[in-house]
Amino acid sequence: MFNGKSDTLSKAVISNIFWPDLVVADFIHSRKLPPSLDESHIISALMNSATHINHTLSHKQAQYQHDNLTSSNDIAGMNVQGVSWASSLYVSAVFAQAKSLLLPEFSSVVQRKEANNAYEQEEDSVDSLQAEANSHINRLLEVSDVRVTLL
Repeated sequence: MFNGKSDTLSKAVISNIFWPDLVVADFIHSRKLPPSLDESHIISALMNSATHINHTLSHKQAQYQHDNLTSSNDIAGMNVQGVSWASSLYVSAVFAQAKSLLLPEFSSVVQRKEANNAYEQEEDSVDSLQAEANSHINRLLEVSDVRVTLL
């Protein structure tokens, strides 16, 4: 379908010092973003999410670096092909939060009946994506997702 955009995948990479780099094409593919979304909006959402999550994890990162770990891939535990569980959770958290930021764009880009139905369900999707990101962040911080409040 012609939409005025190239079908080539983005080559953009958002670099991090301690946490893994974020590959824009991986985000687009893994989170099934509409191909007509503007790449600058996608990059902005990823950078916004990564900045927020990096700030949230800054004390934990400082602890790891104090223990002479130079990369999240050096964190002990399970890993696959040199990628640690922590790096994998970080990427998943950033991708989930970034997609939640982009959901309002979906309805403005795609003006079909299906898009309008998706827009009506957007609030649930934003909440579930934020919950996913928060769960991953909590795991990285080594805190429980369960909260108890005294009334």
